[in-house]
Amino acid sequence: GVGLTGLGLLGSLEGDTGGEGGGSAAGPVILFFGLGLFVGSWMYDVIGSPFAVKDQNDKILGKKPFPYDLDLQLEKDNQQIKCLLVKHF
Repeated sequence: GVGLTGLGLLGSLEGDTGGEGGGSAAGPVILFFGLGLFVGSWMYDVIGSPFAVKDQNDKILGKKPFPYDLDLQLEKDNQQIKCLLVKHF
């Protein structure tokens, strides 16, 4: 978003050099999309972060089942430790 905004600003400024020959209309369009992408992603982060934190806290505190199981097995015969991590879908 920041890169597109900068590119749009450069394109807008380049089109305003003397008023002759009419500059390209791509500068303001790129600027608009760059600002929209930057502000939109920022708003998504601001609005969505409390929900993501609550969901993660619920998993840690046991209110929701944690999506992974860890199974450790010790085999005394071979003196091996087996670790199994299972992801539940």
